[in-house]
Amino acid sequence: MTVAINLPIRNAAQEELRAWSEVADDHIDVGAAALAFAALRLRERDTTTYRNHLDRLSAEVAEIAGVMKPQRVEQVAGILREVLNLRHGYKGDANDPDSPDNANLMKVIDRRRGLPVALGAIYLSVARANGWDAQGLSFPEHFLFRLEFNGRRVVIDPFAGGALVGAPQLRALIKEKLGPAAELRPDYYTPVSNRDVLLRLQNNLKLRFVRAGMEEPAAEVLEGMLLLAPDRAVLWREYGLLLARLGQEHRAIVALENYLVLGTDEPLRHQTAMLLEQLRSLTALGA
Repeated sequence: MTVAINLPIRNAAQEELRAWSEVADDHIDVGAAALAFAALRLRERDTTTYRNHLDRLSAEVAEIAGVMKPQRVEQVAGILREVLNLRHGYKGDANDPDSPDNANLMKVIDRRRGLPVALGAIYLSVARANGWDAQGLSFPEHFLFRLEFNGRRVVIDPFAGGALVGAPQLRALIKEKLGPAAELRPDYYTPVSNRDVLLRLQNNLKLRFVRAGMEEPAAEVLEGMLLLAPDRAVLWREYGLLLARLGQEHRAIVALENYLVLGTDEPLRHQTAMLLEQLRSLTALGA
């Protein structure tokens, strides 16, 4: 997908995300879309260099695969790990996991460090560029992905440098993330859509801004998420609530009205309608 080159970088990124919103989910290039999100924050940077880097990673993987001619899924996983982790040093940032840089794909590529879902976007992009079946999973609190090849599947942890994770490691991980009483459930292995992978990436960034009390950047992140997923009611409501707290009542009203059009949760719809009346009263008083 190409974007008009005469647009400023931020506008080009916005247009690209709008374009991705209109295509079938399995046609979304996770790496390219994640770079478009990154460009919304790093407005002085063009994505070309970073796209070329992803292409180079894919080419290196293809070169090894061409020589090795893998027959087993473990060999395919090993090729991905060889290129991304061992050659290029991609792994999780365990020292500063709350840094917003870990959820921005440009910064992740610069630093070779990131959150599980940011690193996962790179693994998914490279694997798929080589024709391999890779799917993000709904595992909570820690992004994992599934690789399938020649009828066999493995689960891979991009945060751990592309290591394979079996049932014992998954049990330990779920207890680490959700508490000692937590157990594995079948839905934790459910594949998620490409949009959901990208929204999970951006949600990590939004949460970091919210925790830091940076509501304006958090609202900007939600605005970008809505470019990709304008049909997600919950995003409109969250965006509207943030705008209201920022004193942007008119924009908040539009966002919350969109929620009422899309939302189906009746208690939340009722709460939102009451808030809308309050905001409309405020704007009428200020008119």
